[in-house]
Amino acid sequence: MRKLATCIVLLFAAVNTIFSQELPEIIPHNPEVSALGKYGDIPIGYFTGVPNISIPLVTLQGQNMNIPVSISYHASGIRVSEIASRVGLGWSLSAGGAVTRSMRGIPDDTPGAGYLYTNYTVQSLLDNVADQGYVLTMLNDSSEGLLDLESDMYSYNIMGYSGKFHFNQSGAIITHPDGDDKIVPVKINDVIRGWQITTKEGIIFYLGLSKDHTREANDTSNPTGTSVNIAGGYSIPTPGTYTTNYISSWQLMELEMPSGESFSFEYQSSSIEFWNLGGQRKYFGVTGSGNCFQNDVPTSYSINSDFTHRLTRINGKTGYILLNYDQPRLDLVNDFALTGVQLYNNHDQLVDQYQLEYDYFISTQHLNTNTFGNTDQRRKRLYLKRIVQTIAGTENQAHSFAYNTDHILPDRLSFAQDAWGYYNGQSNGLFYP
Repeated sequence: MRKLATCIVLLFAAVNTIFSQELPEIIPHNPEVSALGKYGDIPIGYFTGVPNISIPLVTLQGQNMNIPVSISYHASGIRVSEIASRVGLGWSLSAGGAVTRSMRGIPDDTPGAGYLYTNYTVQSLLDNVADQGYVLTMLNDSSEGLLDLESDMYSYNIMGYSGKFHFNQSGAIITHPDGDDKIVPVKINDVIRGWQITTKEGIIFYLGLSKDHTREANDTSNPTGTSVNIAGGYSIPTPGTYTTNYISSWQLMELEMPSGESFSFEYQSSSIEFWNLGGQRKYFGVTGSGNCFQNDVPTSYSINSDFTHRLTRINGKTGYILLNYDQPRLDLVNDFALTGVQLYNNHDQLVDQYQLEYDYFISTQHLNTNTFGNTDQRRKRLYLKRIVQTIAGTENQAHSFAYNTDHILPDRLSFAQDAWGYYNGQSNGLFYP
């Protein structure tokens, strides 16, 4: 019976896909989340060939725990579509932490339709597998975003603690791999507005919402999907009907030690918007009849309108850390690059500070691209040039960085990509052979 149910589901899903135009299944994260996500996708280690490249900046000392701020470079390569983080292309800021959602279907906590609130389960499908109308309605509603058949995937990386988890259909949290961290969602009106994660050592992390619920820092994403037929040339698409606003990540607000010592984290919000190139589909008719559009090559794009948060301050009993963002970015409108990190003691005296300097890589090859979005956002990529430590107004030490520029990446929306998204050095106008 289970094999029969699977076959029926796959058959109806295939029929439904032929006639649909939809947002790419993987909705891109904002640049900060994407930069940190590399470490989960391709871990540092000899078995992956990715070296540990990390530069410590300042550390806020505590009685039982220290809060370090550092930056790290992930040497797995840069993809064509990649947008630099606030500390430059390939770099990520390690400070605080977050829980991040990879949406699959629609958000789990969508009232009345999300995975946590749906009556359409695997068991209900098995119970009604002989009812073709039931199965078709279920699959069509899922494809139109009216119900959710799969849990989102969540990941967290907080002060050296990390992991992944999802919900089962009973609402319980399943961790990957099994771990000792206790994870509890904090819901307001059935929507997950925060998380409380407790480690086996008794450290409590409050994310999204502060412990007393008076402060909040959640990143939201509002992707709009569209498809455009490029067989006859490029054209600017009209945004499609698929659009949803959902919380994509929950920022670390507070951490509390078993001793009672605590640290708090403050943020500044901003709205950013960026285009993404999704994928292409080629349709082939099985027979000579039918309505398959064999000559059409629809290309999917998405516009992400994200509400994000920049970490600006970390507070402790012994002092605080300030993070300054004084350089407006040319490659991401309304965003800013991290330009300084300062450590103060609890008497407001400056103890240590670092300045960060940047420049831009500029694409000179505009291979098979279009006029979507802002030109600078498509062709410029922020990169980190130099980090300088200054004490009492005197330069103490500096780190300078050189990058391989033998092959400058093309426009971010270029088709000149291989199957993994890296620049292939070609001028192909299609993703498939």
